[in-house]
Amino acid sequence: MEKTSEKKEKRVEPRVRSLIDLVFSWSIGDVLNRDLYKHKVKQIPKTFLSTTQYKNSFILPLIEETHADLFSAMTRVFSAPVREILSVEESKDYKPPNDLFYDVELKRLRDLENDAGGAYEPEVGDLIALTDVCFSDEFWKSMARIKSIEIRKEVITLLGKLSTGWREPHKKKNLTVMDGTSSQLLEQYRVNKQLNLVWTVDILEENSNHIQVLKVWDILPISEIPKLAKRLDVLFDNYTTAVMNRCKFKFIEGNIEVPMKWPMHLNADRSSRPPEADPVHFLSRPLASLSLRDESESSTTRNRLRTNDVPNQLPLTKPTDRSPLSCLIM
Repeated sequence: MEKTSEKKEKRVEPRVRSLIDLVFSWSIGDVLNRDLYKHKVKQIPKTFLSTTQYKNSFILPLIEETHADLFSAMTRVFSAPVREILSVEESKDYKPPNDLFYDVELKRLRDLENDAGGAYEPEVGDLIALTDVCFSDEFWKSMARIKSIEIRKEVITLLGKLSTGWREPHKKKNLTVMDGTSSQLLEQYRVNKQLNLVWTVDILEENSNHIQVLKVWDILPISEIPKLAKRLDVLFDNYTTAVMNRCKFKFIEGNIEVPMKWPMHLNADRSSRPPEADPVHFLSRPLASLSLRDESESSTTRNRLRTNDVPNQLPLTKPTDRSPLSCLIM
């Protein structure tokens, strides 16, 4: 009996893997394409010539249903629970190249609750999306007000491009005239004819480093951006010249903007060292950050950063460690 059981598992395993491999081969564009399998799924016949034909007739419908579920989850990403990842370690079942299992430790980031009224905990079968962008509470509220699935798709697509280091050419930017400190930091990218994504580069503390992160503030009509800019001026006016310089510092690799990180301890006695003694570490992949924070957490981090300083010229060296990730559970 044991031998029979093992043979059955070996026959089923490649099918399971092929479905998993297919799902992970889909790009964000594929996932958001509602008609990806529209003309590929045929009606299941009532009679079958063989067992193989019977089994094969369910393959495409299963794939189509899986895609539909994933599409639905992506359009609801704005309401997904958010948890910070504290650590990722290889599981005892980790056996490359196929069994890539990890033990992931999560930290509660928001006091989110499930339908039963208790604290949400990830479960088997949940779809987890790793994200590298910080979002303000105003952004989540604005996303919740957007009822159009198409507009949500446009926002998600734009965020995906930004997180890879893509930046819009300056001549194509939909610029709003702003005064104050906001004019130096605030970026606005057009989502559609009505809405604009407003974001900045900010600085957070992670693993004894100061890290550039992408902070998304809101999705607004262009007429409301000056109001947001005035509110943010109050926050930005508390930034020191050092923090401002780090927010504005850009490292371009090809046509990709790569986020930077500075070891915190190197700033402690900067006054006793020449600028060239302060190395800047850039992240090895073009992501806008590897942390997801609430606005209140960012404010706390900002207070800790205010006493630091930044040299005007900083040589580059390769990174020495990895930054933590965060996730959305959909």
